[in-house]
Amino acid sequence: AGISSLFALHYVFIRFRSWLNWQWIRLCRKPRRMHIFFDLEDTTRFLVKDIQTKPSCKDDILVIVENPASGSKSGAQTLASILNLFTVQRGILSLANETNAIIKRISRPIYKAKHTDFSNRLNMKWALKQGYECFFYFLSDNEDNNITAALKLTKDQTLESLKDKNKVRIYCHASKDGENCILERYPDHGIEIVIIDSAYLSVHELMSKEEAQPVNFVDISQDYNGLVASQFTAMIIGFGETGQEALKFLYEFGQFIYHEHDEESYFHCHIVDCQLDKLKGRFLAKRPMLREHQDLFTWRKEDVRSSEFWENVHKNIDSLNYVVIATGSDADFHLALDLYEYAHINRRNGLEHFRIFIRVYEHINVGRFEELICRIGAVQNNADVDISKRCVIVMCADNGVVCEGVTQSDSSVRSEE
Repeated sequence: AGISSLFALHYVFIRFRSWLNWQWIRLCRKPRRMHIFFDLEDTTRFLVKDIQTKPSCKDDILVIVENPASGSKSGAQTLASILNLFTVQRGILSLANETNAIIKRISRPIYKAKHTDFSNRLNMKWALKQGYECFFYFLSDNEDNNITAALKLTKDQTLESLKDKNKVRIYCHASKDGENCILERYPDHGIEIVIIDSAYLSVHELMSKEEAQPVNFVDISQDYNGLVASQFTAMIIGFGETGQEALKFLYEFGQFIYHEHDEESYFHCHIVDCQLDKLKGRFLAKRPMLREHQDLFTWRKEDVRSSEFWENVHKNIDSLNYVVIATGSDADFHLALDLYEYAHINRRNGLEHFRIFIRVYEHINVGRFEELICRIGAVQNNADVDISKRCVIVMCADNGVVCEGVTQSDSSVRSEE
């Protein structure tokens, strides 16, 4: 009860300070831009902090819209509301306190709202009419909710009146595919909608890294300049949005020029997903050219924990160069470690021309991985971490059992073992 009371007092204090800041902005400050965030995801937290630290955005106003937990009179949902208060709202308070952001509250999420007068309910109509640039962000992991919320926001009458002045922009986390591309290129209401595709961006970041280019994982012919002398074999584990983007990248950048007398293709990709039947058809339907080159792909409907998967890994481990893991969860970090160790033991050339790339979904895991790499680098006293050379040191002791007289053998037996 004491902790709850302290939290409630802290909550009231932050909200009151937020209200004072908002009134001060209305009366005295003349900011150029206003950023309104509707979802408290990890992406939102990092973006808010990034905007707040940029010198060019020092006068910008940051607004975090608080969505209340769905309440009910039942005891179970009341408990859920209390738990939500101590998790989500604590994160909002912490972020608002750290970045001096304004906290706003709406009765229900925009994608569920029946009305369209959002600017008035958020008390932002005055800011829009004064000519502020307003950027709205829907960055949750639920694509349908983001798209629905963005479309409803475009129907706000105040926003519609400003569409010709290019003062309003909506950022929406969704896939750059199908109807979403039409929504971005040809908005119905004249308000610019920018689709943020995290899968595309993650693969684009991979493409931008020179060390991740497929050309680094093949042998260049010594007899013919510019020709490839070894095969490039890739494996994509997880064929969701990121896996599909990775396949497009590898198919484009993994095609090399080889000697005209060599009829064998130097590119091959294994695609592994336990739900491949649902994903493969739609992917190929949109890319008919890939259907004509099915010999370049091996489609495997397998679970990474199955014996079939590891049997296929064993068959192809020598030729395998490039592995992309994008299963949709960071729980499969151990899979990358297992594959790395398996390749180190079973590949004839060790880890030469071999690399594993992982799509990380939780930012906290990036920090943990970087911390692990830093520790290894500190031990090796080298910024270029290398764990390819390893050994096992076995140390034994009799733990005093000989002295206690509870063993029939003396200490020499342990040393011989």
